[in-house]
Amino acid sequence: MRTKLKSFIAWCSVGLSVLVSLASCSGDSYVNAIPSDVTALLAVASPKSFIDYKGIDMGSDVYLFEDADGNLGACVSLSDGDELEKYFDEQSDKGVCAKVEKKRGFRFTLLSNGFLAGFSDNALLLMGPMVEADKAEYINRMAKLLKQDEGQGVRSSRIYEALDTIDAPMRLVARVDALPEQFVTPFMLGAPKTASASQVYVAARMRSQDGVLDMRGHTFSMNKEVEQALRKADGIYRPIKGRYVGSMPQEAMLGLFVNVDGTKFINIMRDNQGLQAMLAGINRAIDMDNIIKSVNGDMSIVVPSYSPDRLEISMAAELANSNWLADVGYWKQSTPAGSTIADWGNNSYIFSDSKTTYCFGVTDDLQYYSGGSQETAANSIKPSVAPLPDNLQKMIRGQKLVMVVNLNLLSGKQGSVVQALKPILGNVGKIMYRLE
Repeated sequence: MRTKLKSFIAWCSVGLSVLVSLASCSGDSYVNAIPSDVTALLAVASPKSFIDYKGIDMGSDVYLFEDADGNLGACVSLSDGDELEKYFDEQSDKGVCAKVEKKRGFRFTLLSNGFLAGFSDNALLLMGPMVEADKAEYINRMAKLLKQDEGQGVRSSRIYEALDTIDAPMRLVARVDALPEQFVTPFMLGAPKTASASQVYVAARMRSQDGVLDMRGHTFSMNKEVEQALRKADGIYRPIKGRYVGSMPQEAMLGLFVNVDGTKFINIMRDNQGLQAMLAGINRAIDMDNIIKSVNGDMSIVVPSYSPDRLEISMAAELANSNWLADVGYWKQSTPAGSTIADWGNNSYIFSDSKTTYCFGVTDDLQYYSGGSQETAANSIKPSVAPLPDNLQKMIRGQKLVMVVNLNLLSGKQGSVVQALKPILGNVGKIMYRLE
C-alpha cells in the first residue's frame, strides 16, 4: 500500500546512502530496468563522493525513484557484473549483505538495510525497504524489470520525458503526492480546486550550496485543464522585494514568499485545499478573503512548526488598504459558539477558540501582521533575532515564488534519512524551492 508520507527526501537519501555504503561501459541501456510507473525520478550525474568500486560505472547518471506502490529504488550502470558479485560476496562476511544467489536469470543479494540488490551484466537495481518474507515477491518483480527493453521501462513514461529536458547535474521530476504531506500545499498553488496532487508534477534542477539544497523549477500537469490553470497562475507572481525575508526565524519549519495583487491571488488561495484547511478555523470568524484581497506587495506565510493536530501560521503582507477593519465589529458579534474576538491594541485583535489562537492587526503604514501569539504576530513584520542566513535572503529577493523548508525539524524516519544526505550533499539544513 502506497504511503503519502514517503518523500523524495526519503528515497534519494536512502538510495544514495545505499550506493555510498557499496562504496557505479554499457551505454544507457541500464535505464530500461527502471519501472515505467515511477511517481518520482531523480538523476544524479556521477556524485563525487561515490567511491568507484570495480564493476560499477560511475561515469553514468545514477537514478533514484519511487514507484506507484511506494517502493524506493536506485538504478546504476555496471561495467562488470562479475566484479560486483565478488565485491558483494566479500562484504557478506562483514554483515553488509547476504551471499549472492542466482534467481530468474539474475543475481541478487539482500542488504542489511532492507534493500534488495539485483543485477545483470550492465545494470544494478536496488529496491525496498522490505522484510525477508517479501523477498521472493521482490525477486520476481525485479527480474521482470531487469529484462525490460526500451519500450517497457521508464523511457516510455512522461516523467522520464520531462526529466530528459532538464539540463543539470542533479534533476528531479516528481508527482506532488509523492512529496511529504507538509510540502504539498505550496506546489498545488494555481491548480484548480478539483485537481488532485496526483495530477500535478514538479520539475526542478537542483544543486547543493552553502548548506541549502537549491531547487529551481516549476509545476506542470498532463491534464490540459490543470496545466492551463497552472500557467495562468504563473502570471500573477511578481518579483519579491524581500520586505519579510528577514522576519522568518531560522528555526521555523516552512516559509512561503510571494509578491502579489491580492485581488488576483485570492482565487488561487480559494482553490488551494491545503491553505483552506490551514485557515479553516480562522475563517469561521474572520473574513480572510477580504484581508487577502487587500494585499498588494510582498506577502509571507511562515509555519513555525509542523503538527498534524495543531497548525500555527504567521502571515505578513503589504496592503493596498485596510477597509476590512470596518467589518471587525460585525465579526465580533457573529463569532461561532465557543470563540471570541477581543481587542489587542490599535487596529489589532485576538481570535481564540478551543483549538486556535490567532492574533492579527494592521500598522499605520498598511502592513498586515499575524501569528499564533501576540509576540509571534508582532514579530512577523520585524527583523528576526535569528533570521535566515544572508545568502538565503539574497536568493529569495527578485524571485516569483519561494518556499524554504527546514530539514532539521524533520523527525523520525524522515529525520534519519536527511542525515544520510550529508555524505552526498554536505551539511544541508534547508531546501529552497524557487519558481522559474
